[in-house]
Amino acid sequence: MKIRYIAIKNFRGIKELDWKVTGDFICFIGAGDSTKSTILDAIECALTPRWNYVFEDTDFFNLDVTQPISINVTIGQLPDVFVSEQKYGLFLRGWNPQSDMHDEPEDGDESVITISLQVAKDLEPKWLIVNNRLQDEKRISSADRAMIGISRLGSYTSKHLSWSSGSVLSTMTGEELKLSEIMAECVRKIRNEINVHSLEEIAKVVDQVKKLGESFGVIPKNEINAHLDIKKLSVKESGVSLHDGNVPLRLSGSGTQRLMGLALQMGLQGNGGMSLIDEIEYGLEPHRICQVLSLLRSKAGATGQIFLTTHSSCVLQKLNVDNLKIVFSSNGITTIEDITDDSDGSFQKLMRNNPFAFLSKRVIVCEGKTEIGLLRGIDKYWQSDGKRGIWSYGVVAVHGGGDSSFEMAKRFNKLKYQVAWWGDSDIPSTANKKNELRDVGISVIDWADSANSEGRLFTDIPWQGVGELVKHAVELYGEQSIGNQVKGMDANISSVTTEWSDSPAIRKAIGEAAHKNNWYKDITRSEIVGDIVSRYLSTIADTDLSKKICLIRKWIETNEHCEASS
Repeated sequence: MKIRYIAIKNFRGIKELDWKVTGDFICFIGAGDSTKSTILDAIECALTPRWNYVFEDTDFFNLDVTQPISINVTIGQLPDVFVSEQKYGLFLRGWNPQSDMHDEPEDGDESVITISLQVAKDLEPKWLIVNNRLQDEKRISSADRAMIGISRLGSYTSKHLSWSSGSVLSTMTGEELKLSEIMAECVRKIRNEINVHSLEEIAKVVDQVKKLGESFGVIPKNEINAHLDIKKLSVKESGVSLHDGNVPLRLSGSGTQRLMGLALQMGLQGNGGMSLIDEIEYGLEPHRICQVLSLLRSKAGATGQIFLTTHSSCVLQKLNVDNLKIVFSSNGITTIEDITDDSDGSFQKLMRNNPFAFLSKRVIVCEGKTEIGLLRGIDKYWQSDGKRGIWSYGVVAVHGGGDSSFEMAKRFNKLKYQVAWWGDSDIPSTANKKNELRDVGISVIDWADSANSEGRLFTDIPWQGVGELVKHAVELYGEQSIGNQVKGMDANISSVTTEWSDSPAIRKAIGEAAHKNNWYKDITRSEIVGDIVSRYLSTIADTDLSKKICLIRKWIETNEHCEASS
């Protein structure tokens, strides 16, 4: 069986979600608190075989119990037993990926049923089969829900390493093994074979008890002795667990437990089950992650589905973009975006090169490495000044690669990320490309006066700061090289850096030399430049350099659309 459609209302952080499920191997990604795990929770709640599932007020969106929880999961590839009129045949609906749901199945539709979990303020869950063309509903039993084969693997996997209720092992065993009867018989044997009364210390106390009882007129029917009380001796199905030799597997490392839990789920998957895996990377090294993902993808599709979440860039780099579903949440409305790659695989390349950005809320596309490093250096200054760093806002800065940065910004925007572009303004031919970004709602932040970043820095920073930047370049390339490069821009300037004095001409020549010879076109080098520049920002508030840095900060903090004319 496979899930075709999910509709959620008023469940935890989700006020509303409508999602047409595409694919059999699905990885939810997105920023923190985007309700990725809540989607897995909702699927589990709707399809769990447990009849005594406990709900609380906190399970309602905004704790508003006047708005009932509704989780509708539409299932396809139904077994014959579900299709019969004695079961759910009268409630069959039609599903077509192109035309969606039909309450009355049409030609070419797949036969599906919709399982609806409903929880009102009395907190009593109801699992029903629903169809809008019918007034009546029909309850679906826990036994029938068990046939769907849903299993959940979260951070804690020890449950699945024993035959406890709801574990993968108990599901795989099914009803063929009467484990509860076997455990009861084990308890009886334990009671009969262990003679507690033979323990000398206990026997002495029992003798005292006999005499005390006789003095109060207690006359036993047989003879008072010490024995195991079956009622107090609790050995349940969960007492049977997997062991490595004599050591329970639950005492193994978290990675080993995780891998065994995944292996068990795949065993269940072979019977047509659905696996829910939260944070697939938990406890696993990168090489183990790659192996697990390779196996999971090879197993998905034939009879069941796999839904997982991740916060790991390693996981993203291993997957194809069509496996990914980007989850966004705004004011309780959760949306899920598919990624459809271009024929040249541009989105796949984008994801492999910038996995961190796919896990963020917002993206700053920096034209080059200079801007990336500058932002990192300035961000360190912001944090030392008591402000929040850009990462804490869910913002990631990515290297746009020069002229390709415009298309990169468009691609992130197409995926519904909030995007800003930051770069130079010294190339007239890029004006139209920037306008195209503005037309689709991307904030464009560039320098005034047709400047590149190096020219802007050396024009606006105080002369003392110019000296520090030049010193940084000299440490990288040597005094003679830097002096000759600047003199090459203006023959009237000395090649000895210590002889330079402040003037528009010298500033212009230094900026041109820095840009032409790529002094700082390296993230580490330009990060040091950012450290230097940040110390002077408060003294140059009226400059374009300071204004544009403030504009970037405003976008980071408020996400307001920012516009800066060149």
